[in-house]
Amino acid sequence: MSLIGPILSLLLFAKIVQLVRREPPHWAKTLSLIVPAGVVVIIALPSVFLDTGYASDSLWTLGWGGRIGVIVISSLGLIAVFGAIAVKSNKMARLPGLVAIPLDIIAGLLIYGVAFWLSPQLFYSFYQIIFPDLPAQIVIKSPLDQDRLRTIIIPAQGGSLADHLAGVGFWAVIPFTLWLHAGRKS
Repeated sequence: MSLIGPILSLLLFAKIVQLVRREPPHWAKTLSLIVPAGVVVIIALPSVFLDTGYASDSLWTLGWGGRIGVIVISSLGLIAVFGAIAVKSNKMARLPGLVAIPLDIIAGLLIYGVAFWLSPQLFYSFYQIIFPDLPAQIVIKSPLDQDRLRTIIIPAQGGSLADHLAGVGFWAVIPFTLWLHAGRKS
């Protein structure tokens, strides 16, 4: 089982490269990869998604309905964030290439950072629906919390599932932005 995940990951990566090679972004192709990507992740890390990997993560305090809710909120949030990044990249494409790409990547990371900073409140609100005894409170911390930022940028053993997935999303901003620029004529 441990070799299946990496092999499927490489095959999925090869398919992505084949689909986007020398082509502008195509939303139907991109969306068609979401389900296979999810399957690859689940197969690659069965102890995390099917068992109780990340045992201290609050996800495991939820039943299956709550877990599905968290996954839906996370997925919709990522779609919204990367959609905003795509809109921003489209507007920034008017700048000269040597200026547009670095500024676009920085702006994309800032958009992702703001969403990451605000997301704990959204998830806490969802948890309040599931656990009505949770007190109403603000759980958002300082936006420039360097320890928290370091936790997602440099994944470490013992980190939370949320932090590791946030780190994957953070680092995905760079190739996603480069891909958006790849299909544009200079």
